[in-house]
Amino acid sequence: LIMAPPAVLDYVAAHECAHLLEMNHSPRFWAHVSTCCVDWKTHRNWLRVHGATLQAAGS
Repeated sequence: LIMAPPAVLDYVAAHECAHLLEMNHSPRFWAHVSTCCVDWKTHRNWLRVHGATLQAAGS
């Protein structure tokens, strides 16, 4: 993850912190994420496209 853009890292942190409040991916969960990361959908999509490349970087 450290190789991801800083905004994506912020999204991941917001995502994980939201799990402290909601242990699911319900609309309430995403509402918590959006309070910290307005563009969360953009960053989630970036991870979907580039996530496998990030994981392969250490191989």
